[in-house]
Amino acid sequence: MALCIPVALQNLINVGVTAADVLMLSWLGEDVLAGSGLGGQFQYILNMVFFGLTSGLCVLTAQYWGSKNMEAIQRSMAIAFRIAIFVSLVFLVVIRVFPHKVILLYTSDPPVIDSAVEYLKIVCFSYPFIAVSMIYLYAMRSMERVKVAVVVYGSSLAINVVLNALLIYGLLGFPRMGIAGAAMATLISRIWEMLAVLWYNKYKNDLFCFRISRLWQFDRCLQRDFIRYSTPVVLNELLWGLATSLNTAVLGHMSSYAFAAYSVVSMVRQLAAVLYFGLGAATSVLLGKTIGEKREDLASVYGDRFVKISFQFGVLGAIIMLIIHPIVNAFLPLEQETLDYLGPMLYYIALTMVAHSYNCTMIVGVFRAGGDTRVGLYIDLGTLWLVTLPLGFIAGMKLHWPVLIVFMILYGDEFLKMPLSALRYRSRKWLNNVTRDISEFKE
Repeated sequence: MALCIPVALQNLINVGVTAADVLMLSWLGEDVLAGSGLGGQFQYILNMVFFGLTSGLCVLTAQYWGSKNMEAIQRSMAIAFRIAIFVSLVFLVVIRVFPHKVILLYTSDPPVIDSAVEYLKIVCFSYPFIAVSMIYLYAMRSMERVKVAVVVYGSSLAINVVLNALLIYGLLGFPRMGIAGAAMATLISRIWEMLAVLWYNKYKNDLFCFRISRLWQFDRCLQRDFIRYSTPVVLNELLWGLATSLNTAVLGHMSSYAFAAYSVVSMVRQLAAVLYFGLGAATSVLLGKTIGEKREDLASVYGDRFVKISFQFGVLGAIIMLIIHPIVNAFLPLEQETLDYLGPMLYYIALTMVAHSYNCTMIVGVFRAGGDTRVGLYIDLGTLWLVTLPLGFIAGMKLHWPVLIVFMILYGDEFLKMPLSALRYRSRKWLNNVTRDISEFKE
């Protein structure tokens, strides 16, 4: 719990940034709300790439943390930094040069397109800052340094909320910028995150001070390990993020009201899921460290305990969603057409929470801690890309079935993943020690 709760708080704070935009922009109308949701899809995809990189990084850093090999940890971080910064710059350039074309992938509604483009043109500059802070903070988390992320992201949330109020509505003499103000607030808060990380690295990190010169250190042996364990995770997270984004595109083309409702449901789901996302991270760190210490029998015992906790957290997440529902209805000024979709969507997603919690603990926590990073990719390919996404696309775009039926098809993948995750866990093939001796590293 010492790991799980701070990570859950960190996730809650990250979701809070999105929630603040949803709550404050909802007063400007459905088109603006949908536009910010679409604009956030590209950061969502980018975050999936970063999360894949950090998850692959943590396979190595958590196990090397168990063997107390700090040199290997810093070299692994350097590899992740190089890749993340490059990817963030690619996203920035593409979105800045072709904003209308990328938004047309999701919707053909002109007012929504205009709002999304206005948001994207500013927020895309935050991507490199996110890359630096996310890689560093997740690496610290894999070494049981979780409080720093809570402080950094907590202060960032406070800055974001205050600037949202000032820039969206033009309070205290600031210009009234609307959705552009939300984007500017996000950019400034992300810059703050990176500055806070750099300060912590130089003055407060009691393990090491990561130096920029590390970025030019290349180690073929460790780089092969990083690619081996991180590539399946990056592909897994990217394909999962793309599938979720395509689900959004299907809903966006069917109805702007349905998409506005989904934007709220997505935010509520993330709020309710912070506990078991924290559990997945804690599982990865504790199991990875234990395996790195060569205590495989104890790691197996820990895995069984985390499975039981995942069911409890899934039920708790469902209860949280049901509690939040009337609060959302009371405080968000949504039109009746949006509310008609909102309730059934929330109830259905609440039903998926136990399966989602179990799958998250298995794929993000247990399997990746043991270096079994390919299995998550195969499970997602088999369920998302071969079943729910094509069926949902056909039902929504070709057969024109009711929106709620299409929604249930698109987001039914967690039920399909559950037995596949259970079979892999019981095989114990996920339990592998991936560390190397320092003598194997070469410049």
